[in-house]
Amino acid sequence: METSDEERKQEVAENANQGSAVVKDSVTPVHRDEELRDLLDEGFTRVDAALALKLSSRQLGLARQILQLKYRHIDSVPSSPGYYLHSEEILTSLGGLVNLEDTGAQIHMPSGALSEDRIISLGIVDAPDAEGPLAGRTPRLSPIIRCEPDGLELNKPCILRIPHCALVRNDRTDIDVYYGQTQNDRIGWNNVPSDANATMKSSHLEVVLKKLGLIGLHAADHPDMRKRLRVIPFISRMTDDTETLTVSVWFYNDEDTEHKILMHNEVSRSGRILLHHPESFTLKRMKKSMYLNVRSTNLHCSLPKEERRIEINQDALWLQGRYRIDLHLRIPDMTDEVGLDISSLYWWKRTDHFHFRINKKVKELRAESDSLDPFPVETSQHKDMVESFCKLRLDLSRCITADTAEHLSRTMGLNKETTSEIKHSREPAILLLDTLIDSSLISMTHLSPLEKALVENSNKAAANLVQEFRKTNRTSYLWNT
Repeated sequence: METSDEERKQEVAENANQGSAVVKDSVTPVHRDEELRDLLDEGFTRVDAALALKLSSRQLGLARQILQLKYRHIDSVPSSPGYYLHSEEILTSLGGLVNLEDTGAQIHMPSGALSEDRIISLGIVDAPDAEGPLAGRTPRLSPIIRCEPDGLELNKPCILRIPHCALVRNDRTDIDVYYGQTQNDRIGWNNVPSDANATMKSSHLEVVLKKLGLIGLHAADHPDMRKRLRVIPFISRMTDDTETLTVSVWFYNDEDTEHKILMHNEVSRSGRILLHHPESFTLKRMKKSMYLNVRSTNLHCSLPKEERRIEINQDALWLQGRYRIDLHLRIPDMTDEVGLDISSLYWWKRTDHFHFRINKKVKELRAESDSLDPFPVETSQHKDMVESFCKLRLDLSRCITADTAEHLSRTMGLNKETTSEIKHSREPAILLLDTLIDSSLISMTHLSPLEKALVENSNKAAANLVQEFRKTNRTSYLWNT
């Protein structure tokens, strides 16, 4: 039944007195919409989607308005901080899916799990120093997930899918699920794991939950465990009185939620410039030291002596989701170009973990320059990427057999009926890829789960095709933010 204008006004007033889902503000919104007039006329100009969720059990009409305010007036009515990577859907008792696009994170609510229509949300905790359960003792392999409304008990278990950066050959079930809470911007975890269960598959963690909340996972630290990392360098923008530029080399878990958040924080919010596409490498617990080697290839620019060879904190790489090393590059007035060589070697192979060769014009680094802004790339290169992806799809169909497609279907978490349909299809590889795309498990800019699954399946030819596509279409890392 539709809510009347008087009822909506009463809801807004009650909510305002409670410290509500929309924060009252003195700023007058630019846009006006008949459907949202009551909210805007009351002076509400900031949306807090998390608190809106709690209203959905008793004030679904108001909660709907808040989400409409968020989606339709996102420019003039900003969301509350900390909800950059966040999605919510209004689900009924029939269930449904909440999906974080192009990240691999999703929550599936089965029919009968909800007793009434509710807003269900899924978000990533955006804090590089956020510690998971048993921090300091086990590796951080996946993001910390927030499922809301916090504390909501379900009639039936839901399935939460979380990407991870571990390399595993067989499913692991020795994963503990912890519930946490945030106080004063810090996360605290319950002392004992919950009765929820989790399985680590090759590309994701599958968690079965009866209660929503802040979810942290603990995976036992096996001696043979490996994790995949990405490395990416940024540089601060230059002003007329700049003598030293800060180059930040970020190490982070090789999964797309971390990448999207890092790009958002460094480029969109902090205004830094991306110097090079990210590179990936595999990390295992090592006894030998690991070093970052840095050299200025421009004779006029210089680095402090102690920053030319820096020991990398391997415990931080292993235990944290993100880790940063800052370099300080001195740039004299007469310099018109910046050149850097940044690398790290496998000590026993004498080959690179990664190697960045960077050359940038100083004019491109100035504060007023937008020549390196990563976001406009989509319009100019999207067409080429689509064509390249179509070719990849065709090439994969030639090296993925029906049996391989069946195995990949199970690895990627598709159900038995879908797996059987794929195996007996005339073009099993094509149907597999289309199904994974339709299920939001992969996309043009999110192929790392497929690459991992192919590696675990020992299909090197197909894995190399995917890897080559990701390298060739490096701009996908830039506009997948």
